[in-house]
Amino acid sequence: MRRTIRCRTHGQRWHRYPIAVSTPTLASSTARSTLRRGEWGGVITQPDLFIYDPAADAWSLGAPVIESTSGHVVQVVGGLLYAIGGELVRLDRVLDITQVYNPAKDRWTLGAPLPIALHATANTVVDGSIYLFGGISVVEANSLGLDTVFRFDPPVPKNPPPTNLAVKLFASGDVRLKWKFKHRTSDATSVQVEIKSSRAQRKLVALAPSKKKLRLSDLATGSTHSFRVRSRGPSGRSGWSDAVAVTIPN
Repeated sequence: MRRTIRCRTHGQRWHRYPIAVSTPTLASSTARSTLRRGEWGGVITQPDLFIYDPAADAWSLGAPVIESTSGHVVQVVGGLLYAIGGELVRLDRVLDITQVYNPAKDRWTLGAPLPIALHATANTVVDGSIYLFGGISVVEANSLGLDTVFRFDPPVPKNPPPTNLAVKLFASGDVRLKWKFKHRTSDATSVQVEIKSSRAQRKLVALAPSKKKLRLSDLATGSTHSFRVRSRGPSGRSGWSDAVAVTIPN
């Protein structure tokens, strides 16, 4: 029987899928350069967040986690670190908690809780979604693993909008666009150009980040057009830039 469990918190979702898994798999994850530490099987777990900077070959301390656990999942999606589930050994409890760390703000917040409490799950990220396979929901010796698969859809973050948009007309019939990204250029896999005419017409054109030219034949002459751009990429979609108005001659 197919069952789906969905939980929403500010656009976040957990989904449950049917799968046959006979035993749990414990998977440890290294999320880019940020590591989270707990003491597996001990009485006390630590709330410490240790951050490694490869360029400086140095460790530093980040903000402590909200709830210190062991056996949790750690993954990174959209520049945010997710610490999911885990157990409190001192209390013999497994948690359904989702803790989200923002490196830019050095701050933890709570995300959508798991449909059930889990620890010791195998996990991976595919197309921006976090998948949890199997796992254990109780703190008991010789406890059996679950046959569940859960998928988590984090909210899609927005990059800052492009700035300094300039539009220039050429006698050759080209319209050349120039702009600046406030985020990393590698985060933009495409650029969307919105063109609105004074005749209330609107069109969207997709460009590669390196291609910044449009043909005048695509535009109505003898009218004013408003241009604005936004970027799209693996870390999210930006907002729109400020609009620039240009009159296309006959």
